[in-house]
Parts: sequence; C-alpha cells; structure tokens
Amino acid sequence: MPMRHTLPGPLGSWTNLPELQVGPIWARNVPVMVADLKRFSEFAEGVDAIVGMDLLRSSQSLIIDYRKMVLTFRTSDLWKPQVAQALTVRLSVQGQPAQLIIDTGRQSMLLYTDRLHKHVPGVKLTDRIAEVREGRLRGEKALLSGILFGPDESQASVLLLPKAPDSLPADIDGYLGLSILHAQIIELNFASNKLRWQ
Repeated sequence: MPMRHTLPGPLGSWTNLPELQVGPIWARNVPVMVADLKRFSEFAEGVDAIVGMDLLRSSQSLIIDYRKMVLTFRTSDLWKPQVAQALTVRLSVQGQPAQLIIDTGRQSMLLYTDRLHKHVPGVKLTDRIAEVREGRLRGEKALLSGILFGPDESQASVLLLPKAPDSLPADIDGYLGLSILHAQIIELNFASNKLRWQ
C-alpha cells in the first residue's frame, strides 16, 4: 500500500497510510512513524510495526489470551470511541492512590519520581540501582512493595525516571506494563475504561 506525505522527524519519518486494517478495525489516513524499531525497544526483533492504543480503542474491548497467543476484538456499529487515547488504572500503592497509564508494550512499571513525591508522598522504595537502561530510557531501578492488584498485595521492580514530560497529564504517575500481572488472559475494556485479568 503506498504511503504519502513523508516528513522527517527526530526519531523517524512521519507519513500517512491511506488505509489500515487491524482485525475488524478499519482506519483511513492513519498517521504513522517509519523508523528502526530496534532503536525503541529490545523486544523489536521480528516485529514489523507497533500499533498504538489510539487505534486499538476503536473497538469496545480487546482481549489478549497469552496462552493461545490470540487477540480478540469486540466491536459494535453503535460504539463511539471515547476522546481519551489512554486507558488508565488506579492502584493502591502502600495505602495511597496512584494513577497509571496501561502500556501493553512495557515489561514492568515505569514511575516518575516527581509525580511520586507529589501524589504518593513517603512511598518506600528498596534495592535501588542507579544508571539503569531499558531500551532508550535511562533511570533508576528499584523494588516497590505494597501494590494492590485487586485483592492481592504484591511487589514489583520499577523503572524510575526523575521528571514526567510536560505532555503527560498532571494526574498520571507513570505506566503499568501488563506482564507484572502474570495473567493468562487480559481484557482492556475501552467502553467501561476497565482492566480485567485472570
């Protein structure tokens, strides 16, 4: 399929795809970045493209079955996608609320230190390791305990970056990689803005 209007950028070139289909989702005039994916992630080997949540949330929900390696989209002609482009989840961290954006491409949790100081004051982090690199991100690694995923309390390794970008909404503290749930099936329900897993 021919691409049009290629514009160079700092990370790659931007262009428009006249048409794109992902499962039952059809989109026209889709802006896409053309770049070497290995520059963005160490998990890019054998990957042709990364599909963003802005396109996926055109469905009512997306079910990821890790056992069968199958994606299932639920759609309806009556469904009107919401304006927001991110699916967020509110977690209890050491008894305090933290708001995170769900990121299916992350392996762990990413938190911004300045947002933690503001929204989760006094949070305790242990086993800190400075100067850690994850893909193109550099920060600190630490262990965060007291995280409530539903009724179960757990701990997770987190990547800490010092300052949130100005473009990130003020109530967001970081990103949640779904692999830390150790789930077999995950549902991203865009209609109800809920995350379910088992």
